[in-house]
Amino acid sequence: ANDYNIWSDWQTHEKPIVHAGIGTNQSDFVEFLRQLRGSFIEEYSTAKITLVLDNHRAHHTKNTQQFCEQHNIELLFQPSYSPEFNSIEYLWSVVKRRFKKMLIAENEVHIQQQLFS
Repeated sequence: ANDYNIWSDWQTHEKPIVHAGIGTNQSDFVEFLRQLRGSFIEEYSTAKITLVLDNHRAHHTKNTQQFCEQHNIELLFQPSYSPEFNSIEYLWSVVKRRFKKMLIAENEVHIQQQLFS
């Protein structure tokens, strides 16, 4: 079974950016950053972006750091083991649980169709 991961950003001036990937790796995260940087209107296309993140490994890779330096993105990290500072995690746990249930149900229907067709 695939593990689906969702990167998300909420901006006040645009609709949210959501990037769903199979893994939680640096290339998925850099792609999310690329979409985030590209989402700004021309007037703000080079404005500094500051993101507050947890300490996931993908947020600390050389590739990620280089991309951020080249595109004026600052990464600020929360203290380790501090979910109380990351309240969005509670919402994401509900979203992920529902998304996974939906995928499981879809896979079950597909398997049943394969077995009985």
